[in-house]
Amino acid sequence: NALRVLAAGYKVFTHPLSNEDMKKLETGLTFVGMVGMIDPPREEAKEAVKKCISAGIKTVMITGDHKITAIAIAKKTKNVVAIKEASGNIGQVANLAALVQKEGIDFSIYSGNDDQIVPLLSLGGKGVISVLSNIAPQQTHDIVATYLAGDVKKSAELQLKAMDLIHALFCEVNPIPVKAALNMMGFCAGSLRSPLSEMEDNHKEILKKAMIEYGLEVK
Repeated sequence: NALRVLAAGYKVFTHPLSNEDMKKLETGLTFVGMVGMIDPPREEAKEAVKKCISAGIKTVMITGDHKITAIAIAKKTKNVVAIKEASGNIGQVANLAALVQKEGIDFSIYSGNDDQIVPLLSLGGKGVISVLSNIAPQQTHDIVATYLAGDVKKSAELQLKAMDLIHALFCEVNPIPVKAALNMMGFCAGSLRSPLSEMEDNHKEILKKAMIEYGLEVK
């Protein structure tokens, strides 16, 4: 039914809460039960999409929801056409692909992880919503295009070649490393906004080394 499910619990305190108590609020709870609620697409969102369509604007939406929720939304809102799958769980991707096939709907799956592009394509994925593509757009394109053209071996080789760089791009919270990488390449990616901070020097060296070994020009 595509319900959002919340677990409910409680904890009894017989004294005013201290700072130490506050740190432990979510431990030792007594489980009460589960609550399911419907979280349908907002009516104003549907209306906004209709206005875009009437103005000749092709509007598509990609959701990152749980697979069952995503499918339910796709059935209700025609312009929800794809899901960004970034769980890192290939079994979950397979279950999602099977559900899409079972429901018989036109719904695409895109990898949200640069290190799992080929595995996701093998389950019927259409592409990737990528961080790597910010600094290596052609190479990222080629991983997908080569696979879709039928050369699975070459696509896998390209995927594996990029692994060290991909890992370096996630050695700190995104988008800290990719902005640092773009700045190293001579692009003006700008500074980070709070609460993000500049990349640590040791991580920056790891990233720089990975970029050079991958064949990117670092200035």
